[in-house]
Amino acid sequence: LAGLLGALGLMTAGGAQAASPPGDAAFDGAYVYEVRCSSCHGKRGEGISLFGTPLRGNAFVTRGTPQSIGEAIHNGRAGEMKRYPDYAGMPRFQGIRAGELSALIAYLKTGLQK
Repeated sequence: LAGLLGALGLMTAGGAQAASPPGDAAFDGAYVYEVRCSSCHGKRGEGISLFGTPLRGNAFVTRGTPQSIGEAIHNGRAGEMKRYPDYAGMPRFQGIRAGELSALIAYLKTGLQK
């Protein structure tokens, strides 16, 4: 699984980070989602079988606090923390900067839900 995630360009705690975005894109939630999340959760948050749960219409995203969503992104959800047995689990994304994380969470809760 780790090799597959690496091949998909996903960043885990020990993995490589995506290239720096141009200009202010680092704090553009849609850009951060596209680069860091869409390969598992889908371009429009529809989810990708076995890899990432749907985020559009997901109660954890729509009703969850920014803090709880941020913790899930930073810490991942694997092993006993895993919520959906049919999916691989959420890897840890500890390399996301505070501004990126805030923009991503705002996008998850608003723009992705449209």
